[in-house]
Amino acid sequence: MTSPAPEHGITPADIASAGAVPADLPGLQEAIDTAVDAIRTYCGWHVWPQRTETITIDGEGGRVLTLETLKMTDVAEIREHGNVLSAEAYEWSAGGDIKRVVGCWTHRWRGIEIDLTHGHAVVPDALRGLIVDTVADAVSNPVGAPTAIGPFQWGAQVPASSRWLSEQRAILDRYRLPEVI
Repeated sequence: MTSPAPEHGITPADIASAGAVPADLPGLQEAIDTAVDAIRTYCGWHVWPQRTETITIDGEGGRVLTLETLKMTDVAEIREHGNVLSAEAYEWSAGGDIKRVVGCWTHRWRGIEIDLTHGHAVVPDALRGLIVDTVADAVSNPVGAPTAIGPFQWGAQVPASSRWLSEQRAILDRYRLPEVI
């Protein structure tokens, strides 16, 4: 019996087609899911696949709302205090900002609901390559035996995010939400 494809769309067959590991390797889907979770945690949002959802956010009283996304493709409707705003009352950017054209947003917590579509349609190629590398590294050491070079030691218990090299972090940083200070 075949299990359904995971929400993120990456299966053992995808990893095997990259030549990293055999598709029937035990625990491969779990390693993929762990790598995807680490990437999403590092980036601060789901990144892919594209989702249509309603989010509820706190009003800050300013003119611009910054949402937790870097790829917004549609804003179907915005409600403030339960009242639907006309499309002329706001503008939105693909980068995740929504600007109030006239006046300011409410100050009320949970005062704004947004029906939107966001995320990449499929996993970006650069992230797919990072997933393949991360999974291959994880499954090459399935029992967690530490690897040591000189005074440095690491193993499978080390989270994927702490094993990424600076080149891999540079790829991830293209999809990472900016830090809020």
